[in-house]
Amino acid sequence: MATYPNPDPDPDPNLVTSQMNRYSSVITQRKSQGAGQAQLYATDVGKIAGGMKKPQVGISSVWYEGNPCNMHLLDVAGCVKTSVQVSRRELAT
Repeated sequence: MATYPNPDPDPDPNLVTSQMNRYSSVITQRKSQGAGQAQLYATDVGKIAGGMKKPQVGISSVWYEGNPCNMHLLDVAGCVKTSVQVSRRELAT
């Protein structure tokens, strides 16, 4: 697993970034990231109140049906996605 240093957001004294949003704020808050922000606004992130200020979680899976070693990964990714969605709802209540 790769780790990345915490890049500083644009130096804007009015911009407050939560600790949980420290990595996704690089895309959601920097003025230089307009293309990435446009993509997020086109999805549910832009439809949720304050969505661009919330932490972003990406779930990805690389799988191939023809390889018995990896054919289960799509199901695993689906379980992870469901768990994250349930956790998010529980945190909201």
